[in-house]
Amino acid sequence: MALSALLVVALPNPSSAEAVVINSVHSALADRTAHMDMSVTVDSGGQHTTGSGSGVLDFTQNAMQLHLDVEAAGQQVGIDEVLVGQTLYMGGDAFGSLLNQQFPGKSWLSLDLGSIQKALGSNASSLSNSTNPAAMLRLLEQRGNTVVALGPSTVNGTAVQGYAVTFDPAKMRAELQSPSLPSWIRDATSQVDFAHVTMKVYVDGGGLLRRWTQSMRVTTAVSTLDTTDTMDFSDYGAALQVSAPPPDQVLPFDQFLQSSSTELTPS
Repeated sequence: MALSALLVVALPNPSSAEAVVINSVHSALADRTAHMDMSVTVDSGGQHTTGSGSGVLDFTQNAMQLHLDVEAAGQQVGIDEVLVGQTLYMGGDAFGSLLNQQFPGKSWLSLDLGSIQKALGSNASSLSNSTNPAAMLRLLEQRGNTVVALGPSTVNGTAVQGYAVTFDPAKMRAELQSPSLPSWIRDATSQVDFAHVTMKVYVDGGGLLRRWTQSMRVTTAVSTLDTTDTMDFSDYGAALQVSAPPPDQVLPFDQFLQSSSTELTPS
């Protein structure tokens, strides 16, 4: 795998760049696990929000554990995400204090990604899977993406080759407006400018993915948000275990939405 990736890098044509990206995804998935360091920036209306954190990924089990500290306007809050199978759990300061006010004892929200994937059917390959590490990587291994070589650089002291990956905006938009998806997903993704969704990936000399950076623009009626997420990968193949939060501390996201809608409905 590493030798084939090196040979592909040496060939200066567009198809070779696509092959390097695809091979790097295959290598990452084959190693089963990885450590990740993540950073996030959001710019909107002159306001700058940053976040940083770390976690672990288990590609074979569709599992992830991540802690992120987000700072905005001088305030810092912690966000925890745990993915186990097809269920995403969201907790930490940002969710715990909000939930405890309405639902005492609850400190985690759960979101059934399986139902979203089922609604998309065979098209389940777009941003709705962005919280699933293996699915996100598989976006990169799809043939037909536009891949452009960026040249050499370094990631955490490791020499890498960079590549810019652009997805088909029309395809992504069509998938995420499927009538079978929940209305809140269609509403949220309708504000994403898919023409400005891009990803950069950085591959080392052994063919391993060392970094991906995703940029996205979300336009609402009152503002435009430009977001950039960067994830660095290391310690491929290390032993790890990801566990779901205690069930009695978890509130399903659908139930939270229903309760919120009921409270906002005039009597």
